[in-house]
Amino acid sequence: GGSKLTTKKPYFVYFSNSDDEAVGFWESWDEKLGNQIDVVKKLQEFFGEQEDFELIIRLHPNLQNKSESQKRDWSMIRDTRKSKVLAADSQIPSYKLLDHSLGVITFGSTIGLEAAFSRKPSLLLADSGYDKLGVCDKPNDWEEDFLWINGKHYLTQEELEYRRKRACIRGFYLELGGIQ
Repeated sequence: GGSKLTTKKPYFVYFSNSDDEAVGFWESWDEKLGNQIDVVKKLQEFFGEQEDFELIIRLHPNLQNKSESQKRDWSMIRDTRKSKVLAADSQIPSYKLLDHSLGVITFGSTIGLEAAFSRKPSLLLADSGYDKLGVCDKPNDWEEDFLWINGKHYLTQEELEYRRKRACIRGFYLELGGIQ
């Protein structure tokens, strides 16, 4: 519910992804940091141990159409002192969250690519259809994740513009559907 978001500090947004965004990856899907629920819990833990930023966790709108077990798994993710969970039916637009954030963290959701197009830093924590385009940072371990959150997310305007242009490659590919 609600279309207002109040935060006391600058924030990052974690956009959860629906498993159907990962279709076609099942053979090679790499979750080197753990499954999505574990990753979110680890992020909440990290944000709870620092004072500079907050974490907004935006649950994917399609979660409403998922199995009871998936809904139950996500219901375990609750607000903490430094993180706020927005339900799948939240009226707060994802693009508003994106626009006002310091950066975006995803598990492969396409909004990580859209963040690059919007000139926002994007941290990708799992394999995705755009992870080889140079549009986001993809860490190898938690230490790199935390370094990104603590300052490596600050990118030059030139780098953000470069990533914006690279983001268009995926859109062009999807629009043409492989047609030469």
